[in-house]
Amino acid sequence: MTFSLSRPVPKSIRSFVIVLSVVAAVPAGLIAVLWIWFSYETAKVDRFYLDNRLFGAMRESEKQSTNDSASARDALLKMIPLGTGKDTVIAFLRNEGLGCRAKPEPITNTELQRRLLGGQAPIDNLTKKECVRLSGNDP
Repeated sequence: MTFSLSRPVPKSIRSFVIVLSVVAAVPAGLIAVLWIWFSYETAKVDRFYLDNRLFGAMRESEKQSTNDSASARDALLKMIPLGTGKDTVIAFLRNEGLGCRAKPEPITNTELQRRLLGGQAPIDNLTKKECVRLSGNDP
């Protein structure tokens, strides 16, 4: 007895095989797309931590702990020790790509007096005429 493939396959079986292939291909394709997307997003996160030394060091120390922020804080303090000047810290964080800038100090009455009048008279003692002159709205 010889087995021959020369017999035609019935149309119903052929249709069933095609439908089964499509049904199996759709989930396989979705799984492949999700796996590629997940890999891409993971690579982006890893790249972020490679590009930012500070966050990278904090992340590495955190991986070795039990999800305790103390190890991340220690990594931060190794790079920026306590007592470091504000300008130095801002420059370091700016170099890390965090876009930090110094927060302007609040302007007090004394500071305003120094800026506008050169320290001549207290703001509270200004007359209406002097206020108009300082504002630039001379009549």
